[in-house]
Amino acid sequence: MTLLTKIHSFFGKQDLLIALERTNELLDQSENSDWSSLSAGEIKTILEREIYKIKENQGFDKLELAVLYAPTSNIQETAMWNNWHEEYLKIVKISNRTKSFYK
Repeated sequence: MTLLTKIHSFFGKQDLLIALERTNELLDQSENSDWSSLSAGEIKTILEREIYKIKENQGFDKLELAVLYAPTSNIQETAMWNNWHEEYLKIVKISNRTKSFYK
């Protein structure tokens, strides 16, 4: 791994963690959405598991995060229900950009 790749991976990791942790903060303040198949608490549990894996350098489940953050999926539906959809869109941009640094 080159130095540049290591630098990108570090900053990508930090940005991804910030995005996931901010999502959890928003979920803490959220009601369950009638449109989501998962409760805010269930989404938070999944994100906490992935955050732990990233922090421990165990990798993470890109597919799990992609499904959770996908359009009309659980996080977007919860965000819309709780009026934080604009912030959801910003978080998605960060998480999509940084997930590409990991295998």
